[in-house]
Amino acid sequence: MQRSPSLPVIVHCAHHQRTVRAVRNTAIDRLVSCEEAEKCRMAPVPTSGVNEAASTFPRGCAVYPSLAK
Repeated sequence: MQRSPSLPVIVHCAHHQRTVRAVRNTAIDRLVSCEEAEKCRMAPVPTSGVNEAASTFPRGCAVYPSLAK
C-alpha cells in the first residue's frame, strides 16, 4: 500500500490568533493535522453558546472544521 504524500503548510489558527504548522494530505487535498491540536483539545471550552460548548475545536478551525461546530 502506498502512503499519501503530505506537505507541511502554515495556516492561521483562529483559536490562538497566530500562524501554526499543519500537514496537508495531497491525495485528498485536505489539512489532516496541526501542531497545536492537543492544546485546542485541552483548552477550556467557552460557554458563550450552545454550539461552541459542544465543539472540540474552536469555530473557524482550518484543520478540523467538521469538529469545530
